[in-house]
Amino acid sequence: MLLTQVNPQATLTKEVRTALEEDGVAVFPTPILRRESFRQRFGLWPEAGRGLVGYDDVLDSIQEALA
Repeated sequence: MLLTQVNPQATLTKEVRTALEEDGVAVFPTPILRRESFRQRFGLWPEAGRGLVGYDDVLDSIQEALA
């Protein structure tokens, strides 16, 4: 499972991850953090140079699992 819109400071974030893992759900190691800039640009292409804010790490995890 890919956790998105994550606030790393929130207690609920840790509780959700722990509960999922205890139930045997595979959770990607890198969560996608909540970014206001993404919310403001809903439906638009990401701007060049702003980075992939974690999605690149998710791609790396998938590619490693398939190798």
